[in-house]
Amino acid sequence: MNESLLQKTALSKVSIIIGTTAMLAMPTGALAQIDEVITTAQRRDQNVQDVPLAVTAFSPDDLEIKQIDEPLDLLQFVPNFYGGNNTGLGSANVYFIRGQGNTETIATFDPPVGTYVDEVYIARQNANNVSFFDVESIEVLRGPQGTLFGRNTTGGAVVTRMKKPSEEKGGYIELQYGSYDRYLGQASVDMPINESILTKLSGFYLDEEGFVDNLATGETLNGQEGFGIRGDVRFLLSDTWLWDVSGDYVEDSGANFLNYSRGGSPLTGAEGGSDRVANTGLSIESGTGTLVEQALSGKGLGVDNSSYSLTSNVQVDLASGVVNFIAGYRSLEQDFIVDFLDGGFGGQQFPSGGFTIINEGEHNQISLELKYSNSYFEGALDLISGLYYFNEANTTDLVDLFSIDVNPGPGISPVVLNLANRTIVNDLNTYAVYTQGDYHLTDRLTFTLGARWTEEVKTVDYKDNTGGNLNTEAILNLGVATEQKKSLVTPRAVINYDWNNNISTYASATKGFKSGGWNARGTTPDQIVPFGPEKVWNYEVGLRSVLIDNTLQLNATAFLMDVDALQTPSSFIRPNGAIVFITQNFADLETKGVEADITWAPNSQLNLFASLGVQDAAYKNIPEQGLQQQADCLASPTNVGGGRGIIAPDCSVADPVRTPEYTATLGGSYEIPLGRGWSVTPAANIRFVGETFTGTSGTAAGFEDGYTLVNAGLSLQDEDKNWRAFVECKNCMDEAYITSVLAGGVYSNAPVRWNIGIRRNF
Repeated sequence: MNESLLQKTALSKVSIIIGTTAMLAMPTGALAQIDEVITTAQRRDQNVQDVPLAVTAFSPDDLEIKQIDEPLDLLQFVPNFYGGNNTGLGSANVYFIRGQGNTETIATFDPPVGTYVDEVYIARQNANNVSFFDVESIEVLRGPQGTLFGRNTTGGAVVTRMKKPSEEKGGYIELQYGSYDRYLGQASVDMPINESILTKLSGFYLDEEGFVDNLATGETLNGQEGFGIRGDVRFLLSDTWLWDVSGDYVEDSGANFLNYSRGGSPLTGAEGGSDRVANTGLSIESGTGTLVEQALSGKGLGVDNSSYSLTSNVQVDLASGVVNFIAGYRSLEQDFIVDFLDGGFGGQQFPSGGFTIINEGEHNQISLELKYSNSYFEGALDLISGLYYFNEANTTDLVDLFSIDVNPGPGISPVVLNLANRTIVNDLNTYAVYTQGDYHLTDRLTFTLGARWTEEVKTVDYKDNTGGNLNTEAILNLGVATEQKKSLVTPRAVINYDWNNNISTYASATKGFKSGGWNARGTTPDQIVPFGPEKVWNYEVGLRSVLIDNTLQLNATAFLMDVDALQTPSSFIRPNGAIVFITQNFADLETKGVEADITWAPNSQLNLFASLGVQDAAYKNIPEQGLQQQADCLASPTNVGGGRGIIAPDCSVADPVRTPEYTATLGGSYEIPLGRGWSVTPAANIRFVGETFTGTSGTAAGFEDGYTLVNAGLSLQDEDKNWRAFVECKNCMDEAYITSVLAGGVYSNAPVRWNIGIRRNF
């Protein structure tokens, strides 16, 4: 698509938002007021309108009316937020905010969009698809959060708070049934023991058959089975001591296997409709022996995750301030056998798959934080400070199998190559000290200054399980250090001015960084090369406003993000057919744009909302290695060297990955009284996403030319909110679009889904 057409397309979407905003000035009925939404974006409870940074916050009512049932649903509503389920794994989500993201799940890589639950960081991307049950609020913070949240938040953070035990008995039970024989049951109950000990128990069970017909085995793929249980205890030890303790256990088998439209090809993906098929000869039946033995026998295809966590938060209200001691432990075990070439492409249906990755991983993390907050000089200075420690220990047994047909013709006679079988052990220790102060120079003018000092040490160790040379000694002999140490200060400065009680503006500068690592997926020692940390400065100006008698909320942000040494994953096929995954600091990145969130509640029945994100991103400061690759490509008659790294097939520098020029959302709900205390509420939202590349090197297979998603629902509820029945659909128009491309295989979104349900609050 040429630039002028791109601009026209973007302007047409923007005009929809502007036109809708103009309609908001039309009076209608009795005025309502927008509910206050509390955010913890600055590590303390604040009205979202008082926070000088780009944040989209969702209350429990928002989650219900917008059908936000899982983290991927957030992508519908947040400006410049893009992503999808990662390749193969249903437990991992790929998030990109303002061009910052990462598609790697292996433990030597870190995501730049951090995930937090109850103030505790979740380190692994392959555990960030957090189960949403009994959630109090969710916030998406855009831009680096290096001062208060720390490393690995260069793109932003997804922050979830779970509901705490209530002082009164109560709870809910909810049952759902949906497409692809999807059954979901979830419940929660508050059981206060006495005035000083409050408890809550929550759980869910999910079973879904799946939407992909495997032509090779006759089985159904991309289903899901899982359950989880969570317990919370709140000890009210005294008027000044509060202790929250929670623990959860979750099992999940969600997968995202390569599939495509019937009659099509895995090289083109789902071109429309819900009729999805796959070709892999691997069966989901369990085999005997190790995972490798199962895969070689044609069995064991699937993903098995089990995780548990413990969180403790002790809060002490002192005369001189508030102290929190937050401790968290999380353990994840993940085993999977995934075929990334769908039986070899072209309908080969190899029994052991085309390119099969076998993974047995154990991931454990501990975090300790001491946080102190207080006000000084009669409230003129609000200060928050803390000490932080984080430890992560990962052990991953990783095997790559590659099948080739050495006897083309009738029948299947593949030769299975064991490209690598290694155990990777990598550990992290990080320490941090942070502080941030809000100094109220006047009743209207506030200056914020903060900084965080971080030191981290990472180590990696290799063992070749075949007796070969893919080991630590061979890596060291090549001059590659197996320890990385980094110390860095990440500051933040903000000036905020309240023009009146309803309108404020701010300007800010914030720094963040993301850890370096190693290309752990390499199959030979020379491929285990390190990559350095990426650093980002983000500059914002923003508007926060509540207008028209508190019925219209308009928040807008303009930003410039300057990323140094962007970590960019890339995959390509070598001349011998082997797939190589390389992550390097391929270039710097500059992203600039504007964002807006709008909510209008003209009366107690109608609620409308809109969001808009427009961004322009480009790579810059290409290092010598990339320039040489581009020069070699241009010098070749057939453009050899293009289509890998960040060099496109035509030898140009590729567009930044997963950075659509615009994202826009329109939606709303309207409560219709039925009499006798009952009401029915229709709700709908529509999401527009511009064109983007889902592959780093700008290949045609990974190009997505934009899409439009529609969600809708209808609910029936009594005035006391004791009963609620509902019917919903997601992706109601059955839109198909590309979410990822890996080694030529195109991954698509899930097809249309519907569900009906009933909920009883008590």
